[in-house]
Amino acid sequence: MKRIKMLLYGEPGVGKSVFALKAPKPFYVCTDGNYEWLDEFGADPNAHKNVSSWAEMKNVLESNFDGYETVVVDLLEDGFKWCEQEYCVRNKIEHVSDVGYGKAYDATRNEFFIAISKLLSMDKHVILICHGITFTKKDRRGVEHTCYAPSTRIPDKVLDMIEGRVRYCLRCYTAAEEEPDGKITKKRFLSLVPKENEFGIIRGVDENSIPHDIPLDFDEFAKAIKLNLDIPEPVTAKKTGVTTAAKAKIAEMPVEYVDELETKPEETSAPETAAPLDMKAKLAALKAKKNTTQTSAAEPAPAQTAEEAAVKAQAETEAQTISQPEVQSTVENIEVKVSEDAPFTGSEDTSTSAAVESTPVPTNDKLAAIKAKLAAMKAGK
Repeated sequence: MKRIKMLLYGEPGVGKSVFALKAPKPFYVCTDGNYEWLDEFGADPNAHKNVSSWAEMKNVLESNFDGYETVVVDLLEDGFKWCEQEYCVRNKIEHVSDVGYGKAYDATRNEFFIAISKLLSMDKHVILICHGITFTKKDRRGVEHTCYAPSTRIPDKVLDMIEGRVRYCLRCYTAAEEEPDGKITKKRFLSLVPKENEFGIIRGVDENSIPHDIPLDFDEFAKAIKLNLDIPEPVTAKKTGVTTAAKAKIAEMPVEYVDELETKPEETSAPETAAPLDMKAKLAALKAKKNTTQTSAAEPAPAQTAEEAAVKAQAETEAQTISQPEVQSTVENIEVKVSEDAPFTGSEDTSTSAAVESTPVPTNDKLAAIKAKLAAMKAGK
């Protein structure tokens, strides 16, 4: 995972500490004791350590910061001044200039830079915060320009060494803007691309493809530089109307049946389990159609009319009321003959539609009439 190494500077109260608060799981090493004011912005009361000497600060910077992903040093210049003070106390001098040939300057710069470089080499996001200054500088034509840089309490040589280790050295500032209703409001910005009059650097980013100034917000900063914080995005499964098993069955079908199958998924808010159920219904319909086609190719049996079905049902009902011996004797003594030339009119009087000859039967004339009517219907067809 790529880690942010940043030096952030700007005028007091511009919002540097609040900016760092939105970094992933930050831990603050505070020198000004103002961390308690960040609780209004959701700061964790336990995610900081107040230090008041270089020895305390150095000891904290050498810890592992387990459970945190970002280390915020607020403020950096205080640590350097404490480093110089403790050097003077150890060597019993009043100022670092009391040691000849600038040895004290080199000693304090090296001690401070080594501690900061060890912090920057950790597998953590690191944000170094310091105040900024504003000064004027003349160019070769004598024209004055307003310039911005980190606090002069940190020597230029130390700043140059730190700038060579960080990926972003950026300035925070405020600017007045006029609203559409004419009201003037003060807004906070981050100079994402350092200008010619600003001390800073940005590495590994195409300056022509990103905005030069953005709102002073960590989320906006991460979005602008396309920072990947390895936060997995929710994966949504793509809905399809045909399952793998259904596709295999479709491949085995004849072409004439596959053409009628709609494999395009429907846009619906139904659950994903509805797609396989719809496919099963379609396959069952196709199979029924196939069976119907095969049946129609053979010799079709004459369809039974509604009247025939009613008569047959009545016959079965009457047969159930007759004892088995009576039915047997009746069936054996009945002989039905139907004239093929007589048309069927559908009336209940079968004497005009068919010539029915029957031998006298001793039992159940009603059953004989029913069978005669069935024979007449068949003859009419």
